[in-house]
Amino acid sequence: MRSIALAVEELIEAFEARNNLVIEDIISVTFTATKDLNAIFPTSIARRRRSWQNVPLLDVQQMFVENSLQKCIRVLIDFNTFLKRDRLNYDPNSNTIIKGYNSNHG
Repeated sequence: MRSIALAVEELIEAFEARNNLVIEDIISVTFTATKDLNAIFPTSIARRRRSWQNVPLLDVQQMFVENSLQKCIRVLIDFNTFLKRDRLNYDPNSNTIIKGYNSNHG
């Protein structure tokens, strides 16, 4: 459970720092987790952040595909911005920042 919590915290902090995200601009946040991460809901970790208490949050289990990535948390953050997509700080070829976070934590 502690490792999942740390992974969610790292994910949120990295996204906020790299994109200068203002909490008031967040519309909603959806976390997905693979079925092997079942000790705690990622949203319960996000909700602990003082500024995230009024953000609409949703947890969903990622579809299971045999031999696919395990111990993975991804996040989809819908937010208002004037930036074009190519100006956002994320790597579309990885599971980091906007697209998600590949957690090798237990």
